[in-house]
Amino acid sequence: MKEVSIYTDGACSGNPGPGGWAAIIIFGDIEKEISGFAADTTNNRMEILAVINGLKALKETCKVEVFSDSSYVIDSFEKKWLIAWKKNGWRNASGNDIKNPDLWQELFDLTQKHEIKWNKVKGHSDNDYNNRCDMLAVNAIKEAVKPDMQKELKEIRLEDFEEKTIEANVVYEGCFYNIEKIKIMRPDGIEGVRDVLRHSGASAVIPIDSDGGIFMVRQYRKAVDRVMLEIPAGKLDKGEEPLECALRELHEETGLKAETVKHLFSIHPSPAIADEMIHIFVATGLTKEEQHTDDGEIVTVEKLPISVIVKYIMSGDITDSKTISAILMADKYLKGELKID
Repeated sequence: MKEVSIYTDGACSGNPGPGGWAAIIIFGDIEKEISGFAADTTNNRMEILAVINGLKALKETCKVEVFSDSSYVIDSFEKKWLIAWKKNGWRNASGNDIKNPDLWQELFDLTQKHEIKWNKVKGHSDNDYNNRCDMLAVNAIKEAVKPDMQKELKEIRLEDFEEKTIEANVVYEGCFYNIEKIKIMRPDGIEGVRDVLRHSGASAVIPIDSDGGIFMVRQYRKAVDRVMLEIPAGKLDKGEEPLECALRELHEETGLKAETVKHLFSIHPSPAIADEMIHIFVATGLTKEEQHTDDGEIVTVEKLPISVIVKYIMSGDITDSKTISAILMADKYLKGELKID
């Protein structure tokens, strides 16, 4: 069995924030450096990912010594925390969900393929390999996040971009929205015309069951002539608050009531043509009642694991923008990478 040493390290600018990981794999006189980047992550995730990628680089079963300055990683194996978490359904001794269960599961599976010895090293000290790993991880962030990409929005002057309205007329009044034809003055002094859809806004809900499943709805959308898989959502009535709308739509479309509903984020789904803003909420503590859809509205409800929904998104089977953004954010929320009040 080949004997291999792997030095690993992770870094994060902000924690959470952009992060980098690195590993140096040593076999005899051969050394291989690998590193990578994640746009929005934590330092602990990068520490785990560094070990994962180091082990993934091995092409056969090996006797491996892993060196890391992360107590989070080393103690999880040396003190048998990981085994206890796994047996307890990725919960700690207090019954609380642990963070990063997806990475711990992947790392656990990799460790079953090799004979591994875990070694804790002192970070930012006199260990050349550890210092090189740290440099590689930090450089992975620097290479991915160029200075021109870090310009703050507050540094941008509105007057350099703003199109001033000269005249606006409603050319269509519909049941759910109006369309305005707007004469504008561009920043360069040239006049133009914009067609803008004016919408009262909407709320959408990510209903998360106690087992982590997400309640989704299927309904036919005439504009694209297809049945869409979406999260429950609906238009704000006049004077209605987004939270009130979210609760109403959740109950009408799915028959669910929620003990807790928290605002996750808001999006402009199509700002090039519409001012619509969709407010997206997370709903938990669910109880089932009777579905109350609008007259003629055909909506079916199904509960799916978030991993399956993410696969549908990545494969292009889900194309609804609010659902894509909401599920990807919910995935981070369920992994403990995103906190909401």
